[in-house]
Amino acid sequence: MLNPRYQPLFINENGERLLGQVDFWTIKNTLLLYKGSEADVVIPEKINGYEINIIGKNAFSMNKSVKTVTVPGGVHTIEPSAFYNCKNLLSVKLPESLVELGSGIFIYCTNLQEVNISKNITEIPASMFRDCKNLDVQPLLENIVVIGEYGFNGCESITQIIIPNTVNSIGESAFGNCTNLKSVILPSSVTVIGANAFRNNSKELVLQVEENSVAEEYAKKYNLKYLYIGETNPEDIKGWGGSWAEWNEQQTPAEKPKEQINQPPVNDELLDYYSSIWSSIAQSQTNQPSSDEDFWVEWDMWHSLPEEPKEQDNSWWYEYDAWWE
Repeated sequence: MLNPRYQPLFINENGERLLGQVDFWTIKNTLLLYKGSEADVVIPEKINGYEINIIGKNAFSMNKSVKTVTVPGGVHTIEPSAFYNCKNLLSVKLPESLVELGSGIFIYCTNLQEVNISKNITEIPASMFRDCKNLDVQPLLENIVVIGEYGFNGCESITQIIIPNTVNSIGESAFGNCTNLKSVILPSSVTVIGANAFRNNSKELVLQVEENSVAEEYAKKYNLKYLYIGETNPEDIKGWGGSWAEWNEQQTPAEKPKEQINQPPVNDELLDYYSSIWSSIAQSQTNQPSSDEDFWVEWDMWHSLPEEPKEQDNSWWYEYDAWWE
């Protein structure tokens, strides 16, 4: 809660002091907090005699009333989470004077549809548009060089994206959880692609890449379907595009990667359980059995198993036995 002594008097264009409800709380050139309930907000160029240059951290955070915001021309910085979780925010007009954006400015603005970005901005900060499910993303990429981690994560309205050749870096999970994303064109200018940048997208997702590019290596590493830029025939699609579980179902044992064949799931309690078994074997068994069959016969004769972990799914044990066979 802001100290009331910082609450300014609002001065209009004629220099008149407006008493009563104050919507904008500032300290000098920084808008700290919007306390109004208007749907369409126009931030004044000057408040209490000071030109507004900075929209502060969480200034509009969780406001349920605001639908549109116009930011004045003097603003050069918007700090992190300025519009955090404004569920009803639809549109924001940003000035060309803007040169610095903080992380997560529009995070969880699920109804946000339109934002313009200054040509001075070359980076989409981390989580800037995360979970903006209705946002038109393509216009925001003009002049962008770096797309930060989780920058457009969860933007479900995206169906296709053309990454411009100004972009050289796409951060971790930048386009993850864009569940309707089916097509991405990645130029050779992109030399860095973070982990899971295109995770949990549509199963129909196909990356279009340059041959021998970082994007092609990324598609191979993460098992994504891809085409070379210019190819249009679906028969030219490369890569698997499915999970390892789906891969196992489709391949014969000889074709499966060794480490992927029916491995039981990792379970710390069960690993500890089997570690105790083999530790007992090492301590009490002096003569090794001649075969696996002999081993289990002798096992039953001389050894009592430790108490099994409780509440285990029997299907795991079948999978475990199949794995060891």
